[in-house]
Amino acid sequence: MTDRILRTFFSLRGAAALGGIGLFILALGCGESLESSITGTVTLDGKPLHIGTVTLYPVQSGPLAYGSIQSDGTYKIVTGGTKGLNSGEYKVGVLAIDTPVGTHQGKGPPPLGKILTPQRYRDPETSGLKITVTSGSNRYDIALHSSAQPAGE
Repeated sequence: MTDRILRTFFSLRGAAALGGIGLFILALGCGESLESSITGTVTLDGKPLHIGTVTLYPVQSGPLAYGSIQSDGTYKIVTGGTKGLNSGEYKVGVLAIDTPVGTHQGKGPPPLGKILTPQRYRDPETSGLKITVTSGSNRYDIALHSSAQPAGE
């Protein structure tokens, strides 16, 4: 009888532990998607940027959303570990740094590299870039210009 009680207790405890782990994974957003998605291409002076980050800052409240610029200039936005982002209005910042490959000898921090994006675009307050994201799929191509002056100048 005691054996049976112990097996029942441990099987219930194991099931509860597995259930708790499952709820934890769901809370992290693993495999989840938000209501909106956004993709696009980033160009500088008409040529695709091959590196960098696009960051979307919500005008209201909410988490930042970001996407890495791929070698062909395309990007896809995520929010933390979750695919997509919430609908709403966002200010946009873009930063691209061309890091020298193979120049770091492992002593101290790696060299910074050349910043490709003009100062104006790095700050969402001066970039002049805004997007209103609607529910579903969105496309937002970003055309940057190296001769751009900061907003208000």
